[in-house]
Amino acid sequence: YDNNLPSVVAYKGDSFTSVNSVNYIIDDKTDIRVEYSFSRTNNFEGDYANGLPLLHDYRLHRLVSTLTRKLSDNMDAKLRYGFYEYEEDVRNDFNGYSAHLIGFALEFKL
Repeated sequence: YDNNLPSVVAYKGDSFTSVNSVNYIIDDKTDIRVEYSFSRTNNFEGDYANGLPLLHDYRLHRLVSTLTRKLSDNMDAKLRYGFYEYEEDVRNDFNGYSAHLIGFALEFKL
């Protein structure tokens, strides 16, 4: 509810998200999983004359790959790589970024 104020912009929910993944079993102890997701919003309403620009207008790409190796019946080793790219149209990429993630984990099962 905007209280009839021109500085308050009504919300419009123009969003799209897609999440995809694929698993591939290399052998009885090793598998790989690749995930890709994409998110897009187009909600920005800039009312500079009466108030602040609100909401978002962005694109986010996420690509993550995980290699899992079964070390024993109770322990798995995981190696993960991720790439993230965020673009925001409103501020001419001022808040945009690209990031890489590398991780390793040992998972113990009781």
